[in-house]
Amino acid sequence: MEKVVLDLNTIISGSLFHGNEAEILALLRRKRFRAVISKKMIGRLATALNYPHLTKYLNGRAPNTVLENTIRNFEIVEDKEQKIPFKLDKDDSAVLACAVSEKADFLVTGDHKLLEIKKYNGVSIITSAYLLQHTNNALLGMEKFRGTLKGSPPFVRDKRDRVFD
Repeated sequence: MEKVVLDLNTIISGSLFHGNEAEILALLRRKRFRAVISKKMIGRLATALNYPHLTKYLNGRAPNTVLENTIRNFEIVEDKEQKIPFKLDKDDSAVLACAVSEKADFLVTGDHKLLEIKKYNGVSIITSAYLLQHTNNALLGMEKFRGTLKGSPPFVRDKRDRVFD
């Protein structure tokens, strides 16, 4: 099973809004891949969920409740020092360090500075749309192999696992 690190904006977007990032969290809940998050990332996520411009999207839910529900399916790992040879902000450096130290297959982000790197120490840096496409292609391949795809439209397996509208 592939190991993935999601950057903080991806996690926040998936927790609060509809779209690719929410679909990624749904796939994570269905154990389509493993996701890891460091303790430092959790701390930054907790801080961000309390920002006034985000609290209005919590719909009355407590930030800590959203945080707990979001990271429930993540593997929590210790922060490990990594020398990152790129000019990145603290959050991006922490996310990349987590991905490298945990030997993740993918780091999912929308951050252009990270996406420009493309690959570092075996970690492919990709968008949420690419992860969805990759995951769907893998799932379709398994279904074809098992012979269960008969008559199903592309990318749709059942209502609980709908990825593309």
